[in-house]
Amino acid sequence: ELVAVSQGEEGALLVTRDETVKARPPRVPVVSTVGAGDAMVAGLVAAHLDGLPLPAAARRATSFSVGNITRLGAHLPPRDGLEGYAAQVTVTPL
Repeated sequence: ELVAVSQGEEGALLVTRDETVKARPPRVPVVSTVGAGDAMVAGLVAAHLDGLPLPAAARRATSFSVGNITRLGAHLPPRDGLEGYAAQVTVTPL
């Protein structure tokens, strides 16, 4: 079980029974926020299907959301763009 709380430009909190992390996105130019939450959920689902631990799932979900807000429309950039954003996401255990 997982609870994800989006905090907009401040990132997101992800909480499981045993662990809590805060994911902070890099500062990027925002084109549109439409679909940002859906992109975050898609990143969480993808991370779950890949069996990633919570910190890596937080990083992936946040990179999906960041990738979405830098583009017009509800779609993601190519994989290398997402990986670049993921490398810039700060994940802190709480």
